[in-house]
Amino acid sequence: MKKKFLTSLTICGLVVAAATGVQAARQIGSYDTNVPVIEDFESGSLKKDNTSSAVNNVEKVDGGLVSWIENSSGGNITTKVSYSTPSRYLLDYSSASSYVGKSVHLNISTQTNVWNSVSTKGTWSPDER
Repeated sequence: MKKKFLTSLTICGLVVAAATGVQAARQIGSYDTNVPVIEDFESGSLKKDNTSSAVNNVEKVDGGLVSWIENSSGGNITTKVSYSTPSRYLLDYSSASSYVGKSVHLNISTQTNVWNSVSTKGTWSPDER
């Protein structure tokens, strides 16, 4: 009985450690920038680790913006999300499994009806979890 309990406890510990390791592996980038009207802001690249959606955690935004994820060639690979308030925004991939293990980056532009640069700050990850 004692041996079964210790074996179960060990297995539970390994499962928790594995789950924690997966969470810790998720890459997170940050930005603090002014997005100009004429050109987009592109973050540095991060590696996509799994098939979950990307996430953009907007801490500060002073106007209307749109964000999405691009591949290394500059092709759009997620939905575009428009926002003007701080919040957590999910960006859904068209084919997430195609990008696992590849570098991607966050792209932010002003909304079409915005005619001035917009200050923004936040964090992002190519993987929600």
